[in-house]
Amino acid sequence: MLYRNFCLFDVCDLYISNKETASDVGKKLIQVTPIDSTVEYNACKMDSTGCIPYLATSVWKYGDSSVNPPLPSLPKSSIKKEKVQIFNQVCLFVIHGQYFAKGKAAERETL
Repeated sequence: MLYRNFCLFDVCDLYISNKETASDVGKKLIQVTPIDSTVEYNACKMDSTGCIPYLATSVWKYGDSSVNPPLPSLPKSSIKKEKVQIFNQVCLFVIHGQYFAKGKAAERETL
């Protein structure tokens, strides 16, 4: 069963093969996951009350048989401090209404 949840991820989290992420091969998110793509992910629940409750530790396209699901999600305490700071900044940006449009993709070049 598929559930719709918001989860923050970027090219460095998105596996396109068992050993490579989109970032490893210089791909942008939109090149690998077009708008309205369905993905599967391992993620850490950062804030169950927030507009983006999850921070991904690995992501892959739903049904992509060329990618074996990566290892389970990291515990919150193991996620890099910089990644958590970016997550918090994005959540503040979204909360303050500066950008949030259902079904639209915001593309960032770096995490």
